[in-house]
Amino acid sequence: PERRYKLIVEQTRGNTLHFSPDGIRFTSAGTVNPRAVAGGQRNPDYWGDRRNLFYDTLEKDPARRWKVYTHCMVPDLVRKTCLSTSPDLLHWTADPRNPIMHPRAGGELEQHLISVWPYAGIYLGMIDVWNPVQLMDQKLIVSRDGTNFVHVFDDRYVIERGRPGSWDAGWVSPANVPLEVGDEIWCYYSGSATTIGPQREWHATPMMTGLATIRRDGFVSLGVRRGARAGTFETIPIESAAALSLEANADGLAGNKGRITVEVIRDGKVLARSQPLADDGAHLALAWEGGANAAKLSGSGPVRLRVRLEGAARLYSFSFR
Repeated sequence: PERRYKLIVEQTRGNTLHFSPDGIRFTSAGTVNPRAVAGGQRNPDYWGDRRNLFYDTLEKDPARRWKVYTHCMVPDLVRKTCLSTSPDLLHWTADPRNPIMHPRAGGELEQHLISVWPYAGIYLGMIDVWNPVQLMDQKLIVSRDGTNFVHVFDDRYVIERGRPGSWDAGWVSPANVPLEVGDEIWCYYSGSATTIGPQREWHATPMMTGLATIRRDGFVSLGVRRGARAGTFETIPIESAAALSLEANADGLAGNKGRITVEVIRDGKVLARSQPLADDGAHLALAWEGGANAAKLSGSGPVRLRVRLEGAARLYSFSFR
């Protein structure tokens, strides 16, 4: 109970660990990552601009359950992304594959502050994009193993800077991991009106905290190709050991603007066809034509879902309940 809340603070001497029973009163557990390491920022053990700390619910190795993503400069003094892991928050080990991500993988010059978190069986992340004029927006990254990341829509930003003159016009940066609140994802972020570059202006300009929200699973969606009236896709095989109760997270349907229908298929045979979805929502339960019994759809062997989207329909996700 005394260690319910965990906090790592970046200080001049290094990163210090703190525990709290209530999130208000914290007790220091000492320095867990000293600033004075051989080679400085060229050392993979060095934590630079650390914003990320989380317990990895997807990790199978107990020695790697706690994770910190930071920037490092191994080996060429270009800021890139490194990973450190720990079994207990006290003893940390740099991942032998560091750096795990390099700015050459995207369009940025350097990678500074990064936020990564487990989500729906994969890892999502937001990363600072440092451009030639030292303005920073946030791009979305994704990984299946927490180490090999790819950019999602490299020409788009998931959190954009504010308009000229606003408090976050210069740069924005994530504050650790987002929160799932009802059917929304809340992303707290810090920002400033000036660019990250000129040190005198940067330190003199107030930094503030903002909140960006997005619908659950709303980072990306599938829709109909521009100019087309409808489109279909099939999923990979899905093991259906339990009764198939399916719901969708979608919009663009209300007011007859679009429709979504789903077929359950096995070995090319249609086992069930859903009634069309025609309302917007994050938990749209699918009903099967003819009153098909969901239990009968489990059967033996995997099934696929064939999804048809029409009009303005956008599908964010589907899930089994």
